Amino acid sequence: RDAVAPLKSVLSRRRYDWAWHTSALHSVCNGMGERLAQDTPVFCLLAEAEPSFMGAALLAAENANLHLNHIALDEDAECAQIQWQIHPQRQAAGLPSHALIKSIGLEILKNRGEPASTLNWITGILAQLVNRGVLRIDSLLPLSDAYTQVQALLRASLVPAPQGPFIHYGGEHTLEGGQWWHPQAPSANILPLSDRVEMEVVRALQTHPEISFEALLQILYPLFPGLFTPSTRLISACLDSYGERSSSQQNTWRLRPQDAPALRRADLKEMSAFAGQIAAHLGYRHSGDKPMIWLDDDGSHHFALWMIASAIISPALLSTPEETIQPLLVLPSERLNLAAYKLANNPRLAALAHGRWRILPFDLLQRAAADPDLTRPTWQAMLASSDTDAPAVQMQFFP
Repeated sequence: RDAVAPLKSVLSRRRYDWAWHTSALHSVCNGMGERLAQDTPVFCLLAEAEPSFMGAALLAAENANLHLNHIALDEDAECAQIQWQIHPQRQAAGLPSHALIKSIGLEILKNRGEPASTLNWITGILAQLVNRGVLRIDSLLPLSDAYTQVQALLRASLVPAPQGPFIHYGGEHTLEGGQWWHPQAPSANILPLSDRVEMEVVRALQTHPEISFEALLQILYPLFPGLFTPSTRLISACLDSYGERSSSQQNTWRLRPQDAPALRRADLKEMSAFAGQIAAHLGYRHSGDKPMIWLDDDGSHHFALWMIASAIISPALLSTPEETIQPLLVLPSERLNLAAYKLANNPRLAALAHGRWRILPFDLLQRAAADPDLTRPTWQAMLASSDTDAPAVQMQFFP
């Protein structure tokens, strides 16, 4: 009876909220902070990560002599890796301002180049607030109360439109789910993160005659560290688009022969010729290359065609062609699933593409150019038979 008496208070408590959790974690972290030598590294795996759990862990450690060095997030596994270092506690700086939280949130989205999940975004904001020393709380304030105040500050600062500056995708406004964006986040100098990952996967396949999935991760993770860690689902989609399984070794990949750069350049040249041939056959004048514009006799614009060998479709979708133009993305058939994956995971691009853009495979242009009876109505029928939003992605279970 005496041995289990300390457990009584724990067993009698029926609900553990995140404020209570912050105090509990602080108790554990504080024990390490007081007993371990200065500069001792501390590595933490935070399983079943969610924004509230992340807030509790970072706030507890920051106020227990644990200095945050690095944090990385695997959203597929809902797992975070955190590296702290034992460091004497600095002076309390008070809670952050609304302006600071907003500016950090915007900067994260700018660097990402695409909407961020709530978990990724909130984790990034909290990590930067910790590094700026503004989550070090006065010892007179209970840490559970501090957690509640920090969460209230986040909710008040990260308000979606129309009341606030941020855009929230994914239903009802909450700091637990959905994705976030900001109208000022787009930059002409920063490609979306998923496009940068695609480029590096292709570069790795071009550099290595054969490469395993694990070896590919070893290349990609240093290039996209921390909260930029790409999902294994995205990497698998890129491999399925550009690679093929090696026949000599299991679980190794090689670049698909038709995706050799010289062959894809030849494909683009051929597609451009097909597009010009179709335009002339249908009585359109055409000009330009990226995009190729089809003009009617009166000079009115009818179609704008972007012929692309990759699935880096964001520059085209963000070009905002005139409302009178039917924009067309023409891709190799192997890219359709990867393009669909990107649209499914980037609500900003999906909103731009939906109901207006059509995504066509290369072979549709080839068939149209080879049809001597092609007319404007049959061309429109061919476009209508294509899936405007690209085909659904059937992802593999195992990489």
